[in-house]
Amino acid sequence: MTEKLFEDYGITLFRRSDKFFVRYDAGHLVVQMREDEVTEEQAVQLQQDEQSAYHVLLEVERSRGSHAT
Repeated sequence: MTEKLFEDYGITLFRRSDKFFVRYDAGHLVVQMREDEVTEEQAVQLQQDEQSAYHVLLEVERSRGSHAT
């Protein structure tokens, strides 16, 4: 079962089983929706404010090898 926890700043945070996921637009010129697993700590940070969410998304993209800026 998927439970939506938070939606703002262009992201959706949800929990599926005991794992947290964030869905966001990772595209630069066109919309490219991505869904990535995040830690519980990152899930908390995603909900704090837009700046914190931005930093978490950078961490997530770096960890999967993207060259996001």
